[in-house]
Amino acid sequence: MTKPLSPSEVEQKKLPSFVIEAVNSLLMKKTHFTQGELVQAIFDYAPKRITSSDIYDNNWLDIEYTYEQAGWNIRYDRPGYNETYEANFTFTPKTTALTKQYKKNNE
Repeated sequence: MTKPLSPSEVEQKKLPSFVIEAVNSLLMKKTHFTQGELVQAIFDYAPKRITSSDIYDNNWLDIEYTYEQAGWNIRYDRPGYNETYEANFTFTPKTTALTKQYKKNNE
């Protein structure tokens, strides 16, 4: 008998491992990065040649659920009407102990 997919199963199916590798590589360097930096990292980690359309059509930038499940709070900020900055992601640890350690390490 077939069972319904859970949200996490659906999300895992949407994000190929090379997208997760791309995000992880950026997180190893910094916890705030632009959408353009993420797109470039995805190009770099993709096992075959892909296009921007592949990334957007497959929703590979919808990384929030996967990383929130892993213990991050993620703020995605994109420019509103009449604003000109680049869309970006900011990651902060969820738990208090990790947050204190994060702040201590980034002061």
